[in-house]
Amino acid sequence: MKDNSLRSYLLIGGLWASAGKVFTIFFGIILSGFLARIISPENMGLYFLSFNFATFLSLLPRFGIDIAFLRLIPEAVESDMGGNAKSLIIKGFFIISIFSGILIIILNFGLGSKIVNYFSLSPRLISIIGFISVWAILIAFQFVFESIFRGFRDIRLSILFGDVIWRITLFLYLIIIQWYFQKITLKIVLWGVMFAGFVNLILALSYLAKKVKTPLKPTKDHLSYQDIFLHLWPIMVYSILTFIYSNSAVWVVASLFGERDIALFGAAMKLVLLSTLFLSIINSVIPQIIAKFNVLKQKHRLEHILRSSATLATIPTFIILAIFIFQGSNVLGFTFGEFYKDATTILIILSIGHLISVFLGSCGFALLMSGNQKTIMSISIFSGISGLALGILLGITFGIIGVAWATTITKAINKLLMLFFARSKVGVWTHFSAKHLSQALGVKKILN
Repeated sequence: MKDNSLRSYLLIGGLWASAGKVFTIFFGIILSGFLARIISPENMGLYFLSFNFATFLSLLPRFGIDIAFLRLIPEAVESDMGGNAKSLIIKGFFIISIFSGILIIILNFGLGSKIVNYFSLSPRLISIIGFISVWAILIAFQFVFESIFRGFRDIRLSILFGDVIWRITLFLYLIIIQWYFQKITLKIVLWGVMFAGFVNLILALSYLAKKVKTPLKPTKDHLSYQDIFLHLWPIMVYSILTFIYSNSAVWVVASLFGERDIALFGAAMKLVLLSTLFLSIINSVIPQIIAKFNVLKQKHRLEHILRSSATLATIPTFIILAIFIFQGSNVLGFTFGEFYKDATTILIILSIGHLISVFLGSCGFALLMSGNQKTIMSISIFSGISGLALGILLGITFGIIGVAWATTITKAINKLLMLFFARSKVGVWTHFSAKHLSQALGVKKILN
């Protein structure tokens, strides 16, 4: 990727990523707010829990393939080994299909109910376990398609099939069914989730087929399944443990409290995504840049990009936190309804954790895209175990507010560890920089 190509990719990709992420997060909040008004808080809590459970279960069929593709496909394309990229996609889909079949068998032949009971989750999950298993597989393919298109540097399709099409289709479905049903049940909503997911899957497959149907340059350097699994297993462990430390709070709330509390916590988690918007935009385009400059050994240039990105993302994130502190109750009430105003304190606490995460930048991607999967795995093991234990301890002691604080503390510790290891392993810092802020504001001379 030449400099002109790089600038073009950053500009065009950044514009698409910005538009896509803004749409995805805002539309996701609108969709959740719409749901909160047409179903009861108990059903809304169960919906949040079902989505969380399905996302966790999707880690099995994904098996780290989505994250691995972010690095392997760009490297294959950059090295003019298009045949390798196509081979990776075919093998990746085969692995996903095998593990999807395993997941269906596990969940629908008795083990699903045992998992729900073991973790003391809502008993009502058992009645919709079939929906959840299909939902998990659709989520797995969604993540993989997003990574494939991003690997080919097609941010437009990555954004569209990452979430946009799925959510638009679901929203249209919900509007239509309101005309036919006086009372909308959770199962009616889940049928819409399935329909929208399959629409997204079919369209993504058709666009991918067009993208790879052009003959690609053959190469003898194809990765074997053994090579792929050796690359994937640390990522798989990392993905599971990252999910545990960042999402297990919903499970802790479900185990210790009720579905109405899950609804409150889920609404706060949904709205707090606004504070991650700007770093999410950056992370949509930054992985390929990290891989490129890491191969070229241009550490200084890479650090400049990473710290500038973190600096630019921190400023609007801080503004959003201030809005939540002073107007959080009104924002929650306007978005979800009066009942959800009780989640104001949870929203503020979770926003603090996200501000810290944005302040420290894309240190996780810096490690991941430079081949330090085992380091991330070790950090994730520590964060996952300590986060779950802290969540249970503070949840029992301080209630749902304690779970929120456990989530924030764990996120901060995890990002700090990744920041220091990014410096020691990759040789770059990724956090907020007053110097880069002054350069962006044009006041470099004043500070000097």
